[in-house]
Amino acid sequence: MVRRFVNTKIVVRRSRPSAGALAALTTHRAPDQNESVGTATLVLHRRVVVRVDAFVELKITRIPTPVDGCDHPYKYGLALVVRRECILRYDNERGKGDHRHLGATETPYVFSTVEQLVADFMADVRRLLDEHA
Repeated sequence: MVRRFVNTKIVVRRSRPSAGALAALTTHRAPDQNESVGTATLVLHRRVVVRVDAFVELKITRIPTPVDGCDHPYKYGLALVVRRECILRYDNERGKGDHRHLGATETPYVFSTVEQLVADFMADVRRLLDEHA
């Protein structure tokens, strides 16, 4: 079953997500002109249901000056939610810099590129979905 909500495609799958569903999350698109807000530019914002009880949400914004604790011009939050609980989150916060949350454990993350960030996140998503099957 596929539902459309204002230019957002939500895919509902009853079993393990296909490689295509997860690959769709890593397909970057150029932001539209009207997606710029002030001097920040939305790079990626997607929420995809990957299983009946799980979804991922990715939001990456290019900002004019780095967040305190980071040396790149991106603000991001990537999350995997299973059974209404966020079990994985990659983000960067003022003063904390780049890090990831796996359950209650927070560890530093070494940011190199947006593509590598999404690839690392999706590798963790695949592993965790297998564990939470």
